[in-house]
Amino acid sequence: IIDTVELSCRFKTANFDLLGLIYQCVAFKDNDLIIIDRQNRTISAIYGTHEDLKSNSDVKFFMILTSNVFYFPLGLEKFSSNIEAIGIKETGLKEIRQSDLEHLTKLKYLYLAFNDIEVLERDLFEFNPHLETIIIHSNIISHIDPNIFDKFVNKLSVLYLRFNICQLSAAWGDKK
Repeated sequence: IIDTVELSCRFKTANFDLLGLIYQCVAFKDNDLIIIDRQNRTISAIYGTHEDLKSNSDVKFFMILTSNVFYFPLGLEKFSSNIEAIGIKETGLKEIRQSDLEHLTKLKYLYLAFNDIEVLERDLFEFNPHLETIIIHSNIISHIDPNIFDKFVNKLSVLYLRFNICQLSAAWGDKK
């Protein structure tokens, strides 16, 4: 049984939304879709050609687009301890748990749009005190713990949850 995933990355410095100029890894799998499921979710290797004078430790943004990523990839922090942003878009991601994010303590930006996430658990962001932007729109979220964003009331500048099954009305409006 294979229990790890090897990825290739297109490494590049690019201007990205609220993050500005940032060195990123846009992941892909040679000749195939990336498949991350319950049994195969630990990243064992990341390959690719870095820009001049750059290495894995310079990567601050990790992104996976339009693949079969049903569960959050684990072990990203082993390749770069400086990850500030993660984007997993249009992959079928079903869940995200506190344990998935606990080693990503520098995380500022989380983009998980157009997936199949159903629940945001109570202490999901317990180990992510620097989060400023959370974009989890266009999922099938049916439950959001009412206190999930309490820690971020003064830090969070963007929270975008539209187009989910349930809407947390207290999440909208002025932060004060």
